[in-house]
Amino acid sequence: MDINSLEESIEKPGYLLFVVTILLLLIVGWVNLISVQSETPVVFGWFSIPQSLFFVGYTVAMLRWCWLLRKPNDDAWFVELVQRLQNQLWLGLLVLGGLLIVLASLFIPSKLMDIWLFHPAVQATYMIAFVIFIGILILWRWNDATKPKLWKFLGFAIAAAVIIEVGLQLATLVGISPLTTSLAEAVGPYDRIYYINQEGETINKLANSYGWYYPEFELAEDSHIVAVLGDAYIKGYGVEVEENIGVQLNDFVNSDANLNLTNPEVISLGFPDLGTGLYLSDSTVEHNRENYEFQDLIVYFDVSDDFQIVTGPSDEAFYYFKEGDELKLDPASWHFRHDAAHYTLWGSSDGFKPNRFLNSHIMLSKGLQRIIQLNDSTSPKVAAPQDDVALPNSFMFYDETDDNGLFIVEKQLEQLVNGTIKPNDINMILVTIPAFTEKFYAQSGAEWSTEFGEADLMLPENELRKMAESNGISFLGMGDYLKASGMTTDEIKSLFMDDGLGYFTAEGHRFFAQAAYECFYAQSLNESHGCDIR
Repeated sequence: MDINSLEESIEKPGYLLFVVTILLLLIVGWVNLISVQSETPVVFGWFSIPQSLFFVGYTVAMLRWCWLLRKPNDDAWFVELVQRLQNQLWLGLLVLGGLLIVLASLFIPSKLMDIWLFHPAVQATYMIAFVIFIGILILWRWNDATKPKLWKFLGFAIAAAVIIEVGLQLATLVGISPLTTSLAEAVGPYDRIYYINQEGETINKLANSYGWYYPEFELAEDSHIVAVLGDAYIKGYGVEVEENIGVQLNDFVNSDANLNLTNPEVISLGFPDLGTGLYLSDSTVEHNRENYEFQDLIVYFDVSDDFQIVTGPSDEAFYYFKEGDELKLDPASWHFRHDAAHYTLWGSSDGFKPNRFLNSHIMLSKGLQRIIQLNDSTSPKVAAPQDDVALPNSFMFYDETDDNGLFIVEKQLEQLVNGTIKPNDINMILVTIPAFTEKFYAQSGAEWSTEFGEADLMLPENELRKMAESNGISFLGMGDYLKASGMTTDEIKSLFMDDGLGYFTAEGHRFFAQAAYECFYAQSLNESHGCDIR
């Protein structure tokens, strides 16, 4: 059969195009399915039982769809299916509801969404096929007076959703949308980050290709990479990306011709606001080391909130317990940390995912998530019975109540140093972010105290200095640095948002970057400024 006779035999090119398009999508998804190894491989050393069953079912469905090519003009089955869905209200609603539930599972945070994340091509296959199918249901016989009103109503409903989405997008652009990006929210490559800072200014940017709120990483082969690590302080959502602490430190380092560093580049890895259970995890740091190959690691530790103690085991918190002299992580917490760790890998090893990208850009999706998931996933801290210091982890500022918190961080540091830092010859640096209170700011001038009743705001910093020393980690205590610098309480307040109680201002980012530069690179500081180089 020549090409001309083949063309003449195709009586219904629209139907054939539909069949071929869906088949191509199914094949792309099939390749994705066969390429993903299960975490619990028992079939051929590659797939789990549920994964194998789904793969077999998907393959059978794909082969059955291939069979349609035998009769490229026989669309009777499809016409009958569409007409039945259009004319039988209960059946149409049932099918539509099922399709929407599957679609929602791509966007609503859950274990199922975590599975979807490993199958980006399957995601794309389903979403494109869904749009095609819904479009056919709406447009098929649109002008036929006998057609039930349901599908016209569906079309109008989609049009209304589009109008609402456009309105939300416009509100976002002018800075009046309440759907800001959460500090605990995961961010992927080119995701939208929308934030309103304390001055009411709108920050509306895209994450870089690695999924960080930061300028694009260059990561040249011969570069000396310095990674700045932490959580919400390092994310820096309240300032422009150019004002981030990593960018500021990069400017200081690259402007110093006396440093013996080859093409230095500083990158910021600001983790979701989940504490040290995530960003000090040996496995998490190791994965990021493999991705970015950094030689220096500067960890910024928030003493007011990073001593992470929770009330009990949970699948949405990091719960540690002592077992002799060892630190153990509850099994539910282990799975939570595993999932959360992927938040930091999406731009490098996990790659681009359609549902995650759309989730950050479609405001209706963000709004529905906020309705369904009323609270962000953050670790519930233990109650703070102390009254002298009103801080999330106030127990850390009292001699008699901080032992368990110190034990957890000490063991985390030991595991990180012995598991990743020493074996890879990384220069690790620990910098504290001091905690301040309204009582502290009630003082004036540079002669301020950090002791309030039985509490001492400097206690965690002093304990962290001992941990750094015992693990051979360079250390900068910013409480000592502020004191030695002669900073007044008003000047200190200007470094933090929310009247001195929040995250870094742009000035704070630069100040803390300059301190790290002076201590570890220019080496112009000594122990009087809290600087201890190892």
